[in-house]
Amino acid sequence: MENKRFDAYKKYFRKYQERFGLDGYKVEFACRKLKDSCGEIEVWYHDALAKTTVSRCTHPGRPVRVTAKHEALHLLLARFAEGAFNRYTTKDELESAEEEVIHKLERLIPN
Repeated sequence: MENKRFDAYKKYFRKYQERFGLDGYKVEFACRKLKDSCGEIEVWYHDALAKTTVSRCTHPGRPVRVTAKHEALHLLLARFAEGAFNRYTTKDELESAEEEVIHKLERLIPN
């Protein structure tokens, strides 16, 4: 069951990565037991690299596709989060990151 869950996670994550316009990131996948979550992601924005992990344990009521979408949304917001956590970020840099997210959401949300 673990391999099937892991394969499904990768498939769904890649689907959302493409849907959110995040194809510029190289994503590494891992599967291991996570103590307090269904999944996690680490992003190195400037290197366009991410590592996402799905928990080996199943979580009742939380389909793996929901976890994949959740972690892909973290990737979508990576540039914005990077700027927000950096105390030397300028207003222009944050506005640019915000615009990037808005343009991607415009493509996703129907009129």
